[in-house]
Amino acid sequence: MGNIETLFHCVTIVSRKAQVILLGCDSLTWLLPIGKHQVSVTNVHLNKKCRFCSLIPIGGASKVTTDGLKWELNDTLLAFGVLVSTSNEPVKDVIQIDVTEHPVLWSMILE
Repeated sequence: MGNIETLFHCVTIVSRKAQVILLGCDSLTWLLPIGKHQVSVTNVHLNKKCRFCSLIPIGGASKVTTDGLKWELNDTLLAFGVLVSTSNEPVKDVIQIDVTEHPVLWSMILE
């Protein structure tokens, strides 16, 4: 949880154009700020592809719209106690994600 907290502080520590990513043995996690994003689920550097992915509203409730996931979100409110998308699957190589209101945590398990 401390590492996830650090992702929120990185916005003020490093350039807004820089992206800080938490790298695990078989996972990548980073913060998606408010706005539109394109996420490639094939990592050519690690020679791995995303198997499962999550969108977690760590910073507060946020509406999210996606294109390219098995269970699409369409202006869906993500919030603890409402809905947390922790077990989705990509169906396209590039996922479109639109985040409103608060940043959300994107995490993907690679295989």
